[in-house]
Amino acid sequence: MGYGFRELSVTLDLFHWKGGAVMKTPGEFIGELMEELNQLDTVGIMLHHKVMDETAFGFLGLLLDELRRSKAIRFHTFQSLLKAT
Repeated sequence: MGYGFRELSVTLDLFHWKGGAVMKTPGEFIGELMEELNQLDTVGIMLHHKVMDETAFGFLGLLLDELRRSKAIRFHTFQSLLKAT
């Protein structure tokens, strides 16, 4: 019986986990993001709703605002990613 499950990869995490959840510095995260944007067709970012705080949400808001301005970045929904696979 085929359920049609598909894998949607997460390639980048906003947090370090060794010793507990610690948000990466903006410079560190953006450096990793730039590397992935240059190497991968699709980048998936893990956010971890249970450990997100005001700082993490603030950074995420600024990041998304900047990414929206780029003509090279396309945002997807789960449905659009599933259609592309």
